[in-house]
Amino acid sequence: MEGTTVLHCADLHFDDEANRLKNTIECCDRIIGTARAEMPDLIAIAGDVFERGLILGSPGTLAAIDFVYRCGDVAPVVIVSGTPTHDITNSTEVFSKLKTRYPVYATGLPRQVCLAGKEPRRFIEFDGRTDMLDDTSLLIYCLPSVTKASLMAAGTRSMGTAGVEYAELLRDLFQTWGVANESGVDDAALRRIAYEKGPLA
Repeated sequence: MEGTTVLHCADLHFDDEANRLKNTIECCDRIIGTARAEMPDLIAIAGDVFERGLILGSPGTLAAIDFVYRCGDVAPVVIVSGTPTHDITNSTEVFSKLKTRYPVYATGLPRQVCLAGKEPRRFIEFDGRTDMLDDTSLLIYCLPSVTKASLMAAGTRSMGTAGVEYAELLRDLFQTWGVANESGVDDAALRRIAYEKGPLA
Protein backbone atom coordinates (compact mmCIF):
# COMPACT_ATOMS: atom_id res chain seq x y z
CA MET A 1 0.00 0.00 0.00
CA GLU A 2 1.22 3.48 -0.77
CA GLY A 3 1.77 5.87 2.11
CA THR A 4 -0.33 8.87 2.97
CA THR A 5 1.09 12.26 2.03
CA VAL A 6 0.25 15.10 4.41
CA LEU A 7 1.20 18.71 3.89
CA HIS A 8 1.45 20.15 7.40
CA CYS A 9 1.74 23.81 8.33
CA ALA A 10 1.12 25.86 11.45
CA ASP A 11 1.63 29.25 13.04
CA LEU A 12 0.62 31.28 10.01
CA HIS A 13 -0.43 34.25 12.19
CA PHE A 14 -2.44 36.17 9.60
CA ASP A 15 -2.46 39.78 10.78
CA ASP A 16 -3.52 43.19 9.51
CA GLU A 17 -0.06 44.73 9.92
CA ALA A 18 0.99 45.32 6.29
CA ASN A 19 4.58 43.98 6.31
CA ARG A 20 3.74 40.92 8.37
CA LEU A 21 0.73 40.17 6.18
CA LYS A 22 2.83 40.53 3.01
CA ASN A 23 5.38 38.03 4.39
CA THR A 24 2.64 35.62 5.47
CA ILE A 25 0.98 35.74 2.04
CA GLU A 26 4.33 35.08 0.32
CA CYS A 27 4.93 32.10 2.62
CA CYS A 28 1.43 30.77 1.96
CA ASP A 29 1.92 31.15 -1.79
CA ARG A 30 4.94 28.84 -1.46
CA ILE A 31 2.87 26.38 0.58
CA ILE A 32 0.21 26.35 -2.14
CA GLY A 33 2.91 25.86 -4.79
CA THR A 34 4.26 22.87 -2.87
CA ALA A 35 0.75 21.48 -2.42
CA ARG A 36 0.02 21.73 -6.14
CA ALA A 37 3.33 20.05 -6.99
CA GLU A 38 3.03 17.25 -4.42
CA MET A 39 -0.77 16.72 -4.46
CA PRO A 40 -1.00 15.52 -0.83
CA ASP A 41 -3.79 13.30 0.49
CA LEU A 42 -4.47 15.84 3.25
CA ILE A 43 -3.49 19.38 4.20
CA ALA A 44 -3.26 19.79 7.99
CA ILE A 45 -3.17 23.31 9.43
CA ALA A 46 -2.21 23.04 13.09
CA GLY A 47 -3.36 26.24 14.68
CA ASP A 48 -2.51 29.86 15.17
CA VAL A 49 -4.04 30.72 11.82
CA PHE A 50 -4.63 34.25 13.12
CA GLU A 51 -2.45 36.62 15.08
CA ARG A 52 -5.28 38.38 16.92
CA GLY A 53 -8.40 36.36 16.18
CA LEU A 54 -10.96 36.66 13.45
CA ILE A 55 -12.05 40.13 12.36
CA LEU A 56 -14.45 39.74 9.44
CA GLY A 57 -13.54 41.88 6.47
CA SER A 58 -10.04 42.69 7.71
CA PRO A 59 -7.12 42.20 5.30
CA GLY A 60 -5.61 39.45 7.46
CA THR A 61 -8.86 37.52 7.70
CA LEU A 62 -9.55 37.83 3.98
CA ALA A 63 -6.03 36.55 3.22
CA ALA A 64 -6.52 33.61 5.62
CA ILE A 65 -9.83 32.71 3.98
CA ASP A 66 -8.18 32.92 0.54
CA PHE A 67 -5.34 30.64 1.67
CA VAL A 68 -7.66 27.97 3.11
CA TYR A 69 -9.86 28.22 0.01
CA ARG A 70 -6.84 27.58 -2.23
CA CYS A 71 -5.80 24.65 -0.01
CA GLY A 72 -9.29 23.19 -0.35
CA ASP A 73 -8.95 23.23 -4.11
CA VAL A 74 -5.87 20.97 -3.85
CA ALA A 75 -6.77 18.42 -1.14
CA PRO A 76 -9.01 17.82 1.88
CA VAL A 77 -8.09 20.23 4.69
CA VAL A 78 -8.22 19.77 8.47
CA ILE A 79 -7.65 22.76 10.74
CA VAL A 80 -7.25 22.69 14.51
CA SER A 81 -7.41 25.89 16.50
CA GLY A 82 -4.28 27.16 18.13
CA THR A 83 -3.80 29.04 21.34
CA PRO A 84 -6.82 31.12 22.40
CA THR A 85 -4.76 34.32 22.31
CA HIS A 86 -4.42 33.87 18.54
CA ASP A 87 -7.31 31.68 17.36
CA ILE A 88 -10.08 32.94 19.60
CA THR A 89 -13.01 30.61 20.31
CA ASN A 90 -14.78 29.50 17.13
CA SER A 91 -12.58 31.66 14.89
CA THR A 92 -11.35 28.78 12.71
CA GLU A 93 -14.76 27.12 12.35
CA VAL A 94 -15.66 29.67 9.66
CA PHE A 95 -13.38 27.76 7.27
CA SER A 96 -15.71 24.73 7.37
CA LYS A 97 -18.28 26.86 5.52
CA LEU A 98 -16.09 27.32 2.44
CA LYS A 99 -17.32 25.63 -0.73
CA THR A 100 -14.15 24.16 -2.16
CA ARG A 101 -13.33 21.23 -4.44
CA TYR A 102 -12.32 19.16 -1.39
CA PRO A 103 -13.87 19.33 2.08
CA VAL A 104 -12.54 21.59 4.83
CA TYR A 105 -12.98 20.60 8.49
CA ALA A 106 -12.07 22.93 11.36
CA THR A 107 -12.36 22.35 15.09
CA GLY A 108 -11.45 24.02 18.33
CA LEU A 109 -12.11 20.88 20.39
CA PRO A 110 -10.49 17.43 20.42
CA ARG A 111 -12.19 15.35 17.74
CA GLN A 112 -11.75 12.29 15.61
CA VAL A 113 -12.90 12.66 12.04
CA CYS A 114 -13.19 10.18 9.22
CA LEU A 115 -12.42 11.21 5.67
CA ALA A 116 -14.75 9.33 3.36
CA GLY A 117 -12.86 7.35 0.76
CA LYS A 118 -15.59 7.52 -1.86
CA GLU A 119 -17.31 10.42 -3.58
CA PRO A 120 -18.54 12.71 -2.35
CA ARG A 121 -15.41 13.22 -0.24
CA ARG A 122 -16.43 14.55 3.17
CA PHE A 123 -15.39 14.61 6.81
CA ILE A 124 -17.58 12.80 9.33
CA GLU A 125 -17.07 13.09 13.08
CA PHE A 126 -16.30 9.61 14.40
CA ASP A 127 -18.73 8.61 17.14
CA GLY A 128 -17.27 5.21 18.01
CA ARG A 129 -19.42 3.15 15.63
CA THR A 130 -17.09 0.81 13.79
CA ASP A 131 -19.43 0.61 10.77
CA MET A 132 -18.43 4.23 10.06
CA LEU A 133 -14.93 3.01 9.27
CA ASP A 134 -16.04 0.89 6.31
CA ASP A 135 -16.07 3.88 3.94
CA THR A 136 -13.15 5.69 5.58
CA SER A 137 -9.86 6.28 3.82
CA LEU A 138 -8.32 8.24 6.68
CA LEU A 139 -9.02 8.57 10.41
CA ILE A 140 -7.71 11.84 11.82
CA TYR A 141 -7.20 12.60 15.51
CA CYS A 142 -7.43 16.37 16.01
CA LEU A 143 -5.93 17.77 19.22
CA PRO A 144 -6.17 21.57 19.25
CA SER A 145 -5.00 23.77 22.09
CA VAL A 146 -7.89 23.38 24.50
CA THR A 147 -7.73 25.22 27.79
CA LYS A 148 -10.18 25.62 30.63
CA ALA A 149 -10.45 29.27 29.60
CA SER A 150 -11.47 28.38 26.04
CA LEU A 151 -14.07 25.93 27.34
CA MET A 152 -15.44 28.67 29.57
CA ALA A 153 -15.60 31.04 26.61
CA ALA A 154 -17.62 28.38 24.78
CA GLY A 155 -20.32 28.48 27.45
CA THR A 156 -19.02 26.66 30.52
CA ARG A 157 -20.12 28.38 33.72
CA SER A 158 -17.13 27.81 36.02
CA MET A 159 -13.49 26.72 36.10
CA GLY A 160 -14.53 23.55 37.95
CA THR A 161 -17.07 22.68 35.28
CA ALA A 162 -14.53 23.52 32.56
CA GLY A 163 -12.08 21.06 34.11
CA VAL A 164 -14.70 18.32 34.13
CA GLU A 165 -15.73 19.06 30.52
CA TYR A 166 -12.08 19.07 29.45
CA ALA A 167 -11.49 15.70 31.09
CA GLU A 168 -14.67 14.30 29.50
CA LEU A 169 -13.61 15.50 26.05
CA LEU A 170 -10.24 13.81 26.37
CA ARG A 171 -11.80 10.64 27.80
CA ASP A 172 -14.26 10.46 24.90
CA LEU A 173 -11.51 11.08 22.38
CA PHE A 174 -9.23 8.38 23.73
CA GLN A 175 -12.09 5.90 24.21
CA THR A 176 -13.10 6.21 20.57
CA TRP A 177 -9.43 6.02 19.60
CA GLY A 178 -9.37 2.61 21.25
CA VAL A 179 -12.61 1.58 19.52
CA ALA A 180 -11.13 2.49 16.15
CA ASN A 181 -7.87 0.71 16.88
CA GLU A 182 -9.65 -2.47 18.04
CA SER A 183 -12.31 -2.38 15.33
CA GLY A 184 -10.94 -5.24 13.30
CA VAL A 185 -10.73 -2.94 10.29
CA ASP A 186 -7.84 -3.88 8.05
CA ASP A 187 -4.96 -1.61 9.12
CA ALA A 188 -3.66 -1.61 5.57
CA ALA A 189 -6.94 -0.09 4.39
CA LEU A 190 -7.44 2.46 7.19
CA ARG A 191 -4.75 5.08 7.55
CA ARG A 192 -4.56 7.07 10.79
CA ILE A 193 -3.09 10.48 11.48
CA ALA A 194 -2.84 12.27 14.83
CA TYR A 195 -1.80 15.89 15.06
CA GLU A 196 -2.00 18.67 17.56
CA LYS A 197 -1.25 22.31 18.14
CA GLY A 198 1.35 22.28 20.87
CA PRO A 199 0.92 20.90 24.38
CA LEU A 200 -2.52 20.55 25.90
CA ALA A 201 -2.80 23.19 28.60
